[in-house]
Amino acid sequence: MAKPFAKIEVLIDVTTISKENKTKDTQTQRQGYLYHDGDQEYILRYEEQIGDEGEDQPTHTTLKIKGEEIKLIRHGTVQMNHTYVKGKTTEGRYHTPYGMMPMETKTTKLTFNWNEDTGQLTLGYDLKMNNAFIDHLTLDIRIHKQ
Repeated sequence: MAKPFAKIEVLIDVTTISKENKTKDTQTQRQGYLYHDGDQEYILRYEEQIGDEGEDQPTHTTLKIKGEEIKLIRHGTVQMNHTYVKGKTTEGRYHTPYGMMPMETKTTKLTFNWNEDTGQLTLGYDLKMNNAFIDHLTLDIRIHKQ
């Protein structure tokens, strides 16, 4: 029988770092929830704005974290369901209002820790869209219990 998940209200800081463009984008202090099964699996949920400024529709983001694997699910302005596995290349699709693009990621870094009050998720990966290399990106998410 599966264990019930504990629900924790959290504040989330999301930073995306682009190696190719040498940019850093920080979206701070969004509210969300961290669910924990008491063992190894965590689920982080929050809303974010993706796309052009002024778009009303938020994107609902879910990260399922277990060991050296993360599943990123987005529903809203963009839609995707992609799995990142440390040291592996994975394929998926990225849906935007302008159409679908095949995507491929090679995960170079994946760490997650949670100590009951704060935590951090770091995901580094090479990104290809439509079979063309786009960038090496690092997603840094800092989590704080409310």
